[in-house]
Amino acid sequence: MRNGGTNEDDGTRWLSHFHDPLRVWASAGLWGSATASPLWAQEAPDFNEWTWQAALQRFRRGLTEQRAKDRNRQFAELFRNLGQLTHLVADMSVPEHVRNDAHPLRDIWPFRYMDYEGWCQRTLTDLNTPARLDPGEGVFPPHPDNGQAYYRNLYDLAGVLFTRSRLPGLSPVSNLWDSWAPPEDGQYNPALGTTAAPVGPEPVGLAEYTNFNYLSWDTRHFWESSRRYEHPSAEHLHPRLVRVPLSAGGHDEVVCFGPPQGGPVTTYPYDPNVWCVASTDLHWQEWLALNPGDRLTVSKLDQTAFAYYAVNLVPRAIAYGVALVDYFFRGRVEVEAVGDQLTVRNPSELALDGRATVYADAPDGTRARVSGLENLRVALAPGASLTWTGFAPPPTPDGRYLLVFEGEIEVAPGSGARDAAVAGRSFPWVPPPPSACDVCPAGCAFASIQAAIVAASAGSQIVVCPGTYGENLDFRGKALHLRSAEGPWRTVVDGGGRAPVVTFSSGEGFGSVLEGFTLTGGAGIAGGIFLTQSSPTIVRNVIRGNTGQFGGGILVGNLAYPVIVGNWIAENRAELDAGGFFIGYKSLPTLYANTVYGNVAEYYGGAWWQYLWDFPLVRNSIFWGNTQVQGPPSYTYAWGDVTYSNLEGWPSGETGGEGNTSADPRFVHPAAGDLHLRADSPCRDAGTGRWEPCPPGDPRPFPACLSINPFGVPAIDLLAYRAQVTRYLALDIDGAPRPQGAAPDQGAHELLPHP
Repeated sequence: MRNGGTNEDDGTRWLSHFHDPLRVWASAGLWGSATASPLWAQEAPDFNEWTWQAALQRFRRGLTEQRAKDRNRQFAELFRNLGQLTHLVADMSVPEHVRNDAHPLRDIWPFRYMDYEGWCQRTLTDLNTPARLDPGEGVFPPHPDNGQAYYRNLYDLAGVLFTRSRLPGLSPVSNLWDSWAPPEDGQYNPALGTTAAPVGPEPVGLAEYTNFNYLSWDTRHFWESSRRYEHPSAEHLHPRLVRVPLSAGGHDEVVCFGPPQGGPVTTYPYDPNVWCVASTDLHWQEWLALNPGDRLTVSKLDQTAFAYYAVNLVPRAIAYGVALVDYFFRGRVEVEAVGDQLTVRNPSELALDGRATVYADAPDGTRARVSGLENLRVALAPGASLTWTGFAPPPTPDGRYLLVFEGEIEVAPGSGARDAAVAGRSFPWVPPPPSACDVCPAGCAFASIQAAIVAASAGSQIVVCPGTYGENLDFRGKALHLRSAEGPWRTVVDGGGRAPVVTFSSGEGFGSVLEGFTLTGGAGIAGGIFLTQSSPTIVRNVIRGNTGQFGGGILVGNLAYPVIVGNWIAENRAELDAGGFFIGYKSLPTLYANTVYGNVAEYYGGAWWQYLWDFPLVRNSIFWGNTQVQGPPSYTYAWGDVTYSNLEGWPSGETGGEGNTSADPRFVHPAAGDLHLRADSPCRDAGTGRWEPCPPGDPRPFPACLSINPFGVPAIDLLAYRAQVTRYLALDIDGAPRPQGAAPDQGAHELLPHP
C-alpha cells in the first residue's frame, strides 16, 4: 500500500488528483479539463488501471487464480491498488487539490513555504513519533482525550457517506471524495449550511469539507473581485485571533473562526470548536480597523497556520482512507463444513446477494474449483445461513478449503442500497464425528438392529439412529438397553407382516429395556410385542398398526411381570381377543401412563383381555376408542387394579377404582394419529404421584402384598421394580419431564407448558 501511495504520483498521474466540489464533475478537475479525482478513481479504465473496479477484480483473481505465484502477484497488485486509491482520498484533505490550485514548484525556493502539502511532507515525515505535536514547533497541537473521540467521530461520519450514491454508475465510495454533485458551477452542498464546523453533524465528502473551511495560497485573497470561493468567510463566521507562543520566544498570531464569543480570544493550545485559516503580520486590532466585515487584506500561510490545518485535515485524511479500505473488505462470511454438510452464514449487519464457489488446493499449490460446489446462489440477510448437503471435498495438504463470494453487499445496515463486493473465507473440513449410534442405515458399526443385539454382551446399551428398519427383533435373554437416538417419531421397526416385531421369550428381566421406537407391521400369535416368561421394561414406544391372534399390540403371558410405561398402543387389531394387549397365565404387568386408543378385537377385549388368574396394575392411563367386533361393550376390558385412569365404557358404566374418570380425553388429532393432549383435556393433572402397588406398611414384597393375588403369583425383586418404574415415570413419550403440575397428566403425554 505504501508503494501504491508513492506510485500514484508517477508521471502525469498527478494531473487527475484535483477535484473542485463547486463544479459539475465533468469539469471539476484541474483547469476544467483534466479528469476529476473521483472519476479518475472509477471511470478511467483506458488511462488508469488502478481504479476501484480494478481492485475488486484483483481481489477476486488473488483468491481464485490457479497458480500460487499468480495469486500472490494479484494480491500484491491489490494492495498497491488500494494504496493508490487512498492516496486519491487523502489528496482531498489538501486545500490546493480541492481549489484547483496547482503547486508543481513547491520544492523550489521560495514556493516551498507556500503550500500545505509541502509543509506536511517536510514536517510530518513520521506520524508514529511519540514527540508532542505542537503548532509552536510547526506540528499538531494536542487534542483533548488524545483525540480518541474525535477520530472515532470522523470515522463514523465517513461510514455514513456510503448510504448515498450521487452519480449513476459509480460506487458510493465516491462519496468519500464528494457527497454532492452540483447541478451547475458555483453551488455549495446545502448540507454544509453556512458553517462546516471542524467536526460537523452532517457528513460530507472530504473535498467539500476542505474546500469550505481552508485556504490555499492562490485562493487566500478575499478582496479580489474574481474570487471563486465564498468560504471561509467572516460574513458567515466569527473571526478571532489566536496567539501561539513560539519556542524561540515571542508568539505568532493566527486568524481563526469559531462560534460567536465577542471579541478576540486566545484558544491555545486547542479548542475543538475553533479552526484557524491564516496567519497575520498585523496586530488583531489593526486588522479589524483596516478590514471591517469579511475582508482579510493581509494574510499569509505559514507553518503556524499549516499546523492548525493539520489538526483537522490529517485525522480526516486518515479516517476517510481507513473507511475506504474497510468498505472494500466489508464482505463477511463464515463457513462450516462438517461431514457432507456445508453451511455459509452471514455474520455481518449487511445483506448480501451473489454467487459462491468452493476451491481446494492441490499439494503443488494449484487451486481448483470443488465439483458440485460451483456458482452457488447465496442470498443472505444479516445473521442468516444456508446449508448444502453432499459436500465431498477432495483432500488438501492442510485440510482447508476456500469459499469465494462475488456479488453485491449492502452499503450500510438496513439501507437497501447495494454495491459490488468480493469476499473470501478459508475454512477447514471437519470429518463426521464417530457416530453416537451403534446402528444406522449407513455408516455405523451395524446396519441391522438384530445384528447389534446378537453381538452385544450383557449390560450393553445399543443406540439406534433415525430410520426405518425392516426387522423382527429378539432380545435372546440379554439384559440390554435398546433405545433410539431421537425418539419413536423418527425411528421405526417394521415387522413386515412376518412375525411379532419384538420378542421377549428367554427369561429377560427388568434390565432388558426397549425404549423409543415405533413398532409396526407385526403379525403372528401377537402383533407388536410377544412377551412370555419374561419381565422386560417397555417404555416410550408407539405400538401401532400390528395384527395378532391374541394381543394386537402386546401379548403378556406365562409368569410375566413386565414394566410397560409411557407408550402409545394404538390402532392394532386382534384376530381373536385383546386388540390392545392380552394378559395370560399368572402374569402381572405394570401398565403406567400409557395411552391405549383405537384398538379392535374380533371377540373380547378391545382394550385388553386376560384369563381369571392374571391381574394387571394400571395407573394414570387412558383407554379410549377401543372396540370389539362381536362382543358387547362390557367386554372392552377385563379386570385388574385400575386407578387414576380415564376409561371409556367401563363395565356397568362405572369407573371402578380410585381416581378413575370417563371423559373425552380431547386428543389433538386422533384421526391423524396424534394422541397428544389438548390444553383443555380433562386428563390434565388427573393422575397420581403415588404409584407403588404395595399398601403403605405392608411388609410383604410385591406382588404378594396385593389384596387380590388368588393364584399366588411369585414375588419379584421390589427394589429393581421400584428403580425401573421411578426412572421411566419421570419422562413422557416426548422425553419431557413430568409432572408439570400438581399431579401427572393421565396418558403417555404430559402437557407443556403448564400454567
